[in-house]
Amino acid sequence: MSLLLIVIGFLLGACIGSFLGLVLWRVPRGESILRPPSHCGECGHRLRPAELIPVVSYVLQQGRCRDCGAEIPMSALLVELGCATAFAVIAAVVAG
Repeated sequence: MSLLLIVIGFLLGACIGSFLGLVLWRVPRGESILRPPSHCGECGHRLRPAELIPVVSYVLQQGRCRDCGAEIPMSALLVELGCATAFAVIAAVVAG
């Protein structure tokens, strides 16, 4: 049961980290966090559902946009992994 909670914590943390990464990218640029949907910062390509999976999509795409090949900042991956790890650790502590 505790392993399941840790995995759930990791997945939830990765999703929240993905949203936080979006906020950290858009707010300083004066962009809305709601519109337009997630897109490449270089070419504007709207991301498909498979390109929105935290951590996994970054690794599968080798840190690059599928359309234009622009590099996705590693900070996006680090924010996702950091939040995922923090949530997993909290889940482990709570699970005892």
